[in-house]
Formats: sequence, C-alpha cells, structure tokens
Amino acid sequence: FYGAVRVPISDVIKIILNKITQDSINLHVKSLSLKEESGLAISLLSFKAVATKNSASVSDFELKLPNSHVFLGDTKAKYRIDEGKLVMSSLDFSTSINKSYISPADLTSFSPDLRVISRPIDISLKANGHGENINIKDLVVKDQGGEMSIFASGYIYDMPLLKDWRTDIKYFRINQNYIERIAKVMKGEDITMPDVIERIGDFGYVGSVSSRNSKISANGKLTSNVGNVAINCSYGNNMLGANINTDGIDIGKLLADERLGNIATKIELEGKFEKGKATYLKLNGNVNRFFFNGYTYRDIEINGSMMANVFNGKLKIDDPNASLTAEGELAKDHISGFMLNVNHLNPNVLGLTDKLKNTTFSGKLKGDFHGNSLDNAVGNLNLHDFRMSTSPDSVFVLNNVN
Repeated sequence: FYGAVRVPISDVIKIILNKITQDSINLHVKSLSLKEESGLAISLLSFKAVATKNSASVSDFELKLPNSHVFLGDTKAKYRIDEGKLVMSSLDFSTSINKSYISPADLTSFSPDLRVISRPIDISLKANGHGENINIKDLVVKDQGGEMSIFASGYIYDMPLLKDWRTDIKYFRINQNYIERIAKVMKGEDITMPDVIERIGDFGYVGSVSSRNSKISANGKLTSNVGNVAINCSYGNNMLGANINTDGIDIGKLLADERLGNIATKIELEGKFEKGKATYLKLNGNVNRFFFNGYTYRDIEINGSMMANVFNGKLKIDDPNASLTAEGELAKDHISGFMLNVNHLNPNVLGLTDKLKNTTFSGKLKGDFHGNSLDNAVGNLNLHDFRMSTSPDSVFVLNNVN
C-alpha cells in the first residue's frame, strides 16, 4: 500500500535473496517496476543490499521514473543495536548521489502542483555523518533549462532540533520564471506575482547562511538586475545586527519611480524586537551617491536611533550644491531640539525647482513643537543668519525671525 491507496505492481519483479539468517540479510533487487493509482510510476528500481546486526550497505542503486533517472553511489553504515533499537550515537554513514536528474512532474502523486515544474533538475552530492550529524559536500542542483542553479556544501548538527547548521553557497542563481513556478507549487497556480519580482529579474547569492546558538546569520553578496548588495547580518534572541554595503542599486527601477536612480551606501543597523515589534533601533549610514530628480547627491551621513517610538537622528550632506546638517527628536506628539544648519543650497541645480536659477541659500533654523498634527501644534521656530544670493552683488539677508 502507498498511503491508503492500493499499489498495483506490474509483472516485472526480479528479486534474488542471496542469504538470510537471524541477524543478516543479503538481497539483490534486479528489476522492480510499479504504477500507483494516483500517478506514481516507477519504471525501474534495482539495487544490492546487505545488512547485519552492526553494518549495512547498498550498492548499484538505480531508480527510473518516466522523466527521472537517479544513481546512488555506494552507501555504507556502521551502527550498534541495543535491545532491538538503533543507538544513534554509534551510527557512522556515507552516501552519494551520482550525476542524476529528477523531474518534479514525476512526483505529482505527492503534490499535484509539482506539474508546473516539468523540466528535469540535475542533482548530485556527497554526504557522510555520525549519529544525528550530517555533512554535505559538492551539492549541485541545476534546472536543465538554465533557469536555476545551486552549488553548495554544508552541515547539520543534531538534525531533530536543527539549531546548528551551515550552508556555504558557492553559486546560486534563479530567474523570475522559476521563482514563479516555485510560488505556484507552494501557493497554487492562481497566485499573482508582485511586479517587483519582474523588476528584480535574475536573483543570485554567494556566501554563507548559518544557525548557531539560536542565531541565524548570513554573510555574502546578493546579485540582481537592479544591482548588487554585500550583507553581513544576524538575528537571534530578539536581537538584529546588519551591515549592508552596495556600490550601486537602481532603486528607481526597483520601485518603478523615474525620479529615483542609483544609490551607493554603507549601512550599519542594530535592533531589538519583542513580540515581533521593534523596541530599539540604531542606524549609521553613509551614502556615497544618491540620484534623485535628475541630480546625483554625494557624501550623505545618516545617524539615528529609535526607542519607545521616539526617534533621535542627525543628517549631514556635504554635496557641492547641498551642504547642510539637520538633527532633532521626533515622536507622535512632539518635535524637539530640531536644528537645521544650511551652509549652501542651490535648489535649481538640485532639480527641486525650475525657478531660482543661480540662486543659493544659507541659514539656521531651530524649533520645538508639541501636538500630533499641524492643526494643534504649539511651539516656537527661530530663523537666523538667513541669506539668499543671486550674485555676489545681490544678497538678501535676514538676521533673525522668531
């Protein structure tokens, strides 16, 4: 039986029982084929197996499905049996999948949605382990149409708990078509993919992903059609830490906004979370360049922190046409300690207006407000040392306004 369904077996059965004793068996399945009523069809299954009270081996393993062909290398295991049960700490094993291919469409009896992935996937790997620990070497998974590829190795310690594991990804690449197919397998064929998936296009990753001491970490490089990002981040025990570095991401293409373009930045982020909500965040960022509305801003620093829904931050721009600093505290019911110091600002060159040509501004602004909207805001605002210049001989000065 397969599940609760009878498994009709074809008339091709060739099994040789070489030897059987009270504590050993030597079996040779030369040829076995079957077709299960829900669709699983095995064209050929053959292997040799030997098992004793302290060791087992499988060799010459071959499995054929209508569109799949799997070869296992010699599989060996040593172990100890105590009172009829396997002692896991005594287990040593090794196996491999030699160059094989599997068509997910052959497995629709397990999940009908697998039919959307009709093209075979090449697969091979080497593995060995001790007890509940396993090491995987030279894992290769490739779509035969070239839409997805993985080259990786890794390990899992204490498999039942899955708390300590690591994957080293030498190469991973997947395109939007294959992402959509996987999504249909997981969510059903009626799923509609977000437009952003198409804009990202091909997606890749090289680096590591691991879990240890209840902390999940990733250290590597993400690649896509909108740019590349180097990441080093971790999350565990409700604490988040991340370093993000990119030489250029086209956020205009990513967000479908023509006003935006490439951004190159380095960001350090720390955070603490409780019940899925951030209770503390700290951000330090340097933006080398940022394209907005036809102009590329350069040399921007952003520093800030948030705790109990109160944000304290500082912004510094050291661009030839926008030199300024701004800082203050922002909450739902107040803005306090706000200070804006403009050394030099040319809004026309920045593309903020098509007027005010050859006009630059400088000045200082301070303010404190209480209230949760403009309608009930109460506070004070001070503008001083304001200058508007259209030429060296045409300058408007305002010393102080409260």
